[in-house]
Amino acid sequence: MKHPNVALIIFFALIGLKETESEFLSHYIRPDLIIENAACRAESEILLKGISNLELWALKIVDSSSKIQSGILTGNIKDYGNFDECINTKKFSIKGKYCLAHIQIDASEPNLSVKNEIIDFVSYGRRHIEIIHNRTLNNVMLPDMLPSLALFQSAFCIPSSCKSQDVEKMVNASLMGIGNLLGLKIYSEVFEENCYTETDPPWSTGEQAFLIFIISVLIIASLATLLEQKIVSKIKNTKSKSLLDSFLEKAVLPFSISRNWNKLTNDVSKNSMQSLDGVRALSICMVVICHNSVSNNIVPYMNKMFLIVLADKLEILPLFLSAWSVDSFLLLGGALRTYNMLRELDEKKFNFFKDFLHRYLRFTLPLLVTIAFYTTLFDKIGSGPAWYKSVGVNKVICEKNWFWNILYVNNIVNPSELCVIQSWYLGADMQLYLVAPILIHLLWRWPSFGKKVFVLVFFLSMLIPAAIVYLTRAAPIYAAFYTDEKITDYLKWLHYFTPNRISPYMVGIALGLILWKLKSGQTEKLSKKALSLCWILSTASVFAAFYGASKFVNPSYNYNLAEAMIFAGLHKAFFTFFLACVVYACECGCAEKTITFLSWKPFSFLNKLSFSIFLTHYIVINYIDGTLRHQRYFDVIQNIHVFVGNFTFSIILAIVFYLLIEAPSRSWVNSLLR
Repeated sequence: MKHPNVALIIFFALIGLKETESEFLSHYIRPDLIIENAACRAESEILLKGISNLELWALKIVDSSSKIQSGILTGNIKDYGNFDECINTKKFSIKGKYCLAHIQIDASEPNLSVKNEIIDFVSYGRRHIEIIHNRTLNNVMLPDMLPSLALFQSAFCIPSSCKSQDVEKMVNASLMGIGNLLGLKIYSEVFEENCYTETDPPWSTGEQAFLIFIISVLIIASLATLLEQKIVSKIKNTKSKSLLDSFLEKAVLPFSISRNWNKLTNDVSKNSMQSLDGVRALSICMVVICHNSVSNNIVPYMNKMFLIVLADKLEILPLFLSAWSVDSFLLLGGALRTYNMLRELDEKKFNFFKDFLHRYLRFTLPLLVTIAFYTTLFDKIGSGPAWYKSVGVNKVICEKNWFWNILYVNNIVNPSELCVIQSWYLGADMQLYLVAPILIHLLWRWPSFGKKVFVLVFFLSMLIPAAIVYLTRAAPIYAAFYTDEKITDYLKWLHYFTPNRISPYMVGIALGLILWKLKSGQTEKLSKKALSLCWILSTASVFAAFYGASKFVNPSYNYNLAEAMIFAGLHKAFFTFFLACVVYACECGCAEKTITFLSWKPFSFLNKLSFSIFLTHYIVINYIDGTLRHQRYFDVIQNIHVFVGNFTFSIILAIVFYLLIEAPSRSWVNSLLR
């Protein structure tokens, strides 16, 4: 049953049915149930009188609340009501308060089995495997990455003096009556973090400080850009630099927007391995696709059933495999770490501590700015029904756990509460970066012994994820039909956990060693027969990984522990082995068309921007999800449209971040350690 609109309300009043209509409209407002909160009870009684007298402000409060929506049988189980209408409604001291309630529905007699079948159909069978009761900060991983396909949600607008428990009492009284009428058990859970009012809280010291920092950076960047030519010409024409000249050159010029833009668009090294640029650019695109796909499982859709039905379609498989982009980053990281270190060892220039400090500062300075944004200004730039879940919770976590981020152990220490969620990768990458020199030095100093150690470590790197699956029974891949417990174990022990990420890094080390020997003239490139064999084996490997993944993402798949262990142990090595063959073929000059494609100039642009995109793209996703006011409609073209929009905004934000933060900080680090 739906509430009539205002035109029908007036019609009812004119024909003498005002009292009946008023009672119908105010069915969930029950001040008689509120005992402890006198202010809520009093304002609710005033609201009831306002509805009875057809006062517009009172009708707006009720009108902004959810009604029983159409399309429930196609997955339309979340209704956000009208957020802005609720919180913008005011009368005297009464202000609208918007609360998003979790609605729990269970069947009761008669026809218990039939009703259960219908409810299971609506929730696609996930209501028994998904956290739907008390889905709050204490019961899910944070930020919440778990699918939300079975949780009914409805919005209720009430006077701002009411607390979440008051809303819960009043709504449950109404739902009990509806449930008795329909033969269902219906009740709600309302949590204060899901309630919003129009407020203007004072700025904290940290928020003010970060705002001053941003304004200062903008001012310095503007001055540096305007004065760049004068400063450069003065430094060139001065034989001995003064203290002021040195300060301007090292501290101010790095903020020049024009200089940083030229680095981003024109500064291409002649000695760079351009195939790596293309692989990294494609990988960052897949990272954004991956996180947008996860978002699809959380935000409301009016036809969410269609989204789930598509899960077993072969053309949708790349969305599930987009998480493999992390392994390609680790492959490149291992290859570059090995290649550069072997070159420096040959030239007797390798300095472990200086090398580590350079990488640590280059990562940490932009990361700290990102964390500061999450803990200060981000929460102030928007609002919406899911704003706290998408944005506010990030502030809470970062205030609590930011220290683990800059120590780069956040993927191991308390991975259930991640500040800047994608930064788990930085922790894994930094840990592997620190340990890799031991093996690389063995391969350089004692090649025969080093290769034996390499084989042993590589074997263990595939055995570890298989053992983790055996011990935890985790899902081998992220898919919505697994239980929340299995998905949580997958995220904690397979996706975030560094030991499970060793095998792609090891493939990268092997690739770096081969490329170093090739480019230093220590070995010839592979023969045509050997290269053909490499292509056959790598193609067979990647197809085996794809085939295994297609089984594990199929909703009809029955979990098999042995298959999950084999897949978890091998698929990362198989996938990165294929990528390594592609890179090798490009760098040895055996794949002209591929290297032409991977050397495409836009890929070089995205490659330089990749770290900024990595740090900032989730800001766009969180903002879009947090400000969402209504259900979306799922369609392949619509979803592509959303992704392209998100990715475009991510690139724009990343360009700003690169010009103002990443490029200047990188110049500072280079000057400091030069």
